[in-house]
Amino acid sequence: MAVPSSFFGTLFRRLTAVSLAALAVAGAVLPTHGIETSFGCRNLENNRTIPALEGAHGNFFRIQPDLRMYFPMNDALIADLARLSDALAARGTTLVYLPVPPKGMTMPSFLPDDARLYGFDPGLAQQVYTETVAKLRDAGIVTVDLLDALTNSDPSVELFFKADFHWTTTGAERAARAVADTIKADSGYADLVTSEFQTSLIGPERFVSSMRQLLQKSCVDSLPEAVTQTFETLENVDPNAAVDIFGGGGADTISLVGTSFSEVAQFNFSGFISQYSGLNVRNLAISGGNQFASIASYLTSKSFDEDQPRYLIWENPIYNNLAQFGDGPLDELVTAVVGGCDPVPKSALQFVADDELSVDLLSDSFVHASMLLAEAGSIESREISLTFTDSSGRVRTQSVTRPERFRASGRFFVPISNYSADGFSTLSIRFDRAGATSAIISACVSNPKGLTQ
Repeated sequence: MAVPSSFFGTLFRRLTAVSLAALAVAGAVLPTHGIETSFGCRNLENNRTIPALEGAHGNFFRIQPDLRMYFPMNDALIADLARLSDALAARGTTLVYLPVPPKGMTMPSFLPDDARLYGFDPGLAQQVYTETVAKLRDAGIVTVDLLDALTNSDPSVELFFKADFHWTTTGAERAARAVADTIKADSGYADLVTSEFQTSLIGPERFVSSMRQLLQKSCVDSLPEAVTQTFETLENVDPNAAVDIFGGGGADTISLVGTSFSEVAQFNFSGFISQYSGLNVRNLAISGGNQFASIASYLTSKSFDEDQPRYLIWENPIYNNLAQFGDGPLDELVTAVVGGCDPVPKSALQFVADDELSVDLLSDSFVHASMLLAEAGSIESREISLTFTDSSGRVRTQSVTRPERFRASGRFFVPISNYSADGFSTLSIRFDRAGATSAIISACVSNPKGLTQ
């Protein structure tokens, strides 16, 4: 079903009207927010770190983003994501996008009455999620709909921790089953080598919840502990099966990138995906890495080229805005996947110092280049500083930094087409550590906005 292009504009106007009305109501009743709750909590909505509300049966909800109804995913962003999907498909990998719905959307019957004061309408939020999934699918992106799997009104079933926003192993298993069902419905699944995986109960474990710890400071009584049953999933290996000395055999693979929902071993999310899909899962998720740390760490390194998966699952909470940092991150991912990066000749380089080199942008190598790939002399390199200069001495500077949670590879993709078009002819690259003489500079002719020029 095609979604009208005017849908999100109309929705925004509806949300604005709802929000303004809610603020008017809230202004009249906010003085009552200081009353104590079932756990002796006070002023949770004014918590400077995690403003929250207490709901039914000891469930707590972040005001942002659990009570958010609009999730940025416009046509331009979907087109960028589709380009990444197409680039991966051309390499034989299917992108499976997994937008995780927030807790407030999936647990409407547990919400407190005060949620309405913030303009939150769970029915509208669910509609936005459903329409977003539809638009992604219409763009050719394999997308998993988790709304039905994670919606719950039964107090005896805990899909999310009561005083945290993460899913429990029960929630993770339901999500994994939805992921596996989506993959098994893909046209290429029937030709894959699968295996049997068995999941075994380990026992209850306590999840260390920073959200619970922060909220507890505003409460007298102890908040519900974040405890969940934990599991281990292993492949059933036939001890009598012949061993392939060349490394063949075994189930085909999935690479899983994402956030703490995927990375935390206690949730066994990757194990459940293996159990229900019959495929091996390589878990590359990064806790605290937000939208891009995990997928960018993977695709911009050499790991993807060296061991390419059949499926790439990108788990990302739907409230994590893929356009937060502009189109640069997705452009970098597309370029990294498409490739087409050839080392420039030594004649175009001048080594200035142990940590610095100069690049002649007028070299024939850059005539059709849209990006430059700088491979530092050390895989531990996390930052490069760039200085572009034209013939008149005009200078522009920028830097590319890999944050702490990013898995360093020493590889940096830098857009250069705009600089070349503006007449900048020389580029100085300074690395954060010595090794410039062993660095490799490549010109990438792929166009992230159209795959090829």
